Amino acid sequence: MNYEIVTLGEKKIVGVAARTGNMEPDMQTVIGGLWQQFYQGNVCEKIEAKVSDYAYGIYSDYKGETYQVTVGAEVSEFSENEGLISLIIPKGKYAKFQIVGDMVKDVANAWAQIWQMDLKRIYTADFEEYVAYDGTNSTVNIYIAVEE
Repeated sequence: MNYEIVTLGEKKIVGVAARTGNMEPDMQTVIGGLWQQFYQGNVCEKIEAKVSDYAYGIYSDYKGETYQVTVGAEVSEFSENEGLISLIIPKGKYAKFQIVGDMVKDVANAWAQIWQMDLKRIYTADFEEYVAYDGTNSTVNIYIAVEE
């Protein structure tokens, strides 16, 4: 699976979050519920100072086999977004994978391959950037934090 190493500045994200892990039996339900809350629960519309229409799925605060999942939008500044959490994706080096295809199936397959790769991961924040979502013809960038 091909990727490029990129250097990113920090990103400010506002959204909804929950804790789960790959070995948790309800992982898919937890993550799917966050996406449902983000779109169908009108969270996306409530976020102020958005810099784009991109949606983000962030995996951070790794502890053992669990991590925090945040679904949100990038903002230019944090403001009062009642009931939502604020998160900073740290600046640094990331392995960037571009996935074009089915938003669910192909992204899940990409993650399965990434987990098997010998990347020098630092587990600060890994994230998905949903650039264009069109079911089976979506563009999603996956960024994995790696050593400088």
